[in-house]
Order: sequence, then C-alpha cells, then structure tokens
Amino acid sequence: MIKHYNLDELLRQPGARLRSSRSGAETFAVSYQGKTEDAAAAYNLIKLGSDYQQLLPTDPSYTGLSLEDKDLVFDEADIAILNLVWEGYTEEVLPPPFWQIIRTPSEEPIDAHPNFASLIGGTAANPKNGAKFDDETGVFLGFPSGSGTGSNKLDGVSKYLAEKLVVRKEYISLTKPNDNFEIPIIRAPTIDPQDRGLNILPSIPIGWSWLQTDLVYGRRGKIWEVFEEYTASGTNGWNTLIYPTY
Repeated sequence: MIKHYNLDELLRQPGARLRSSRSGAETFAVSYQGKTEDAAAAYNLIKLGSDYQQLLPTDPSYTGLSLEDKDLVFDEADIAILNLVWEGYTEEVLPPPFWQIIRTPSEEPIDAHPNFASLIGGTAANPKNGAKFDDETGVFLGFPSGSGTGSNKLDGVSKYLAEKLVVRKEYISLTKPNDNFEIPIIRAPTIDPQDRGLNILPSIPIGWSWLQTDLVYGRRGKIWEVFEEYTASGTNGWNTLIYPTY
C-alpha cells in the first residue's frame, strides 16, 4: 500500500504562479495536496466568484482576486489535489492600456478604387480597359471578356483588396465601461503617451474618420477587462447619415 506522510493538513504544491495578461488582468494558479476528505471539503467550501482567501497561513495575502476556476484530482492512497485559479488584480495602481495596429485587406468594389477613373475603368464619358457603363445612369456595370491588356486582364473583375486599418485597445478598469451607445459609432480613439504598445494614434489621410466597431468587456474578479476596436474609413470618411456620432 502506498503511504503519504505529513498530510495532516493541505500542503501547497510547488509552482504556484501569478500571471498578468496583456490587458493587465491577473490570475493566481495554485495547487494543494491533502487527504481526499480535506481537499474535498476545501473544494466545496470555496465557491466560484468568492473573494480570495488564504487556505494556508503561508499563502500570499492578495486582495482584489476572486475564484475563477477550481478542480479536484483524486490521486492514489486516498490523496487528492485541489487546483484553484483566482483572477482579478492585486495592485493598487492599474497598468496603462495596451494598443496594437491591425492592417489587413478587405474586399471593396473595384469602382471604389482611388485610381478607377484615372487608370482602371475610367468614366462613362471616357471608359478605359473595356469597362462598361450604363448608358442612361453612367453607373459602372463591369468588365466583360477581353477587358484589360497584357498581364493586367480585368475580365469579370468586380472587387479588389483594399487595406483595412484597425487599432485595438486592451485594458482593465475598476468600473464598468460606458456602453450606452450603438456599435458601430463614429468615434476617434484617444491614445495617451504613457500607454503601452502604441503611444500615438496612426495617421490617416485628411477626410478619413474612425468608427468604433467593437466593444467587449467582462468582469474579472474585482475589475472589468475591456477590449475596444476602431476601424479607419476610406476616402470621405464614414457616412454620418448611416452611422451615429459619439
């Protein structure tokens, strides 16, 4: 029979870890070994969402954490391992937000290309590369077979890949973020020089504007973890008749 010694109480296992995510939210993962009845009693006593508590006097005296996850592993010889994950934030001063730029392509109509009139399709009065336009309205209809020259064939081309510029903000807050507005909404992001990742907003051409396209948040212990996303427009900015302004 396998015997375990010094298990008159729960014993914290090596490797307990306090970790900070990029937003600043923290998790403290810790494991305890003990007799099955002691580990099970602790498992049942500590409820999900409850405030952090020290199971042992030698545990760190953190504040601002709540129980996010727990599991009980039944080992040999009436021994069990209790795994706990606490989350929140343990410091008094919150870290500055983290920003990142995301530059990806998105499909746009070919006649929205900035060089459409001058190089690609022309206009109804002066079509280029075989482009067809409606005789009455002048609306671009498409590129029929045989359009374009050489390696720059345009047969059936109706879209092109345009750059989509997005900035994303990740941060934690002691209060619930303001969400009493529609998404998407015309709103420019504001970056503080002390913020992480980026300390200045990427420049966009005159006439362009920003649209807040995402707001995701959730409670993490005593804090709120928040994700915001802003997308730059194309020429002429976002249409104020379609999108509300913050």
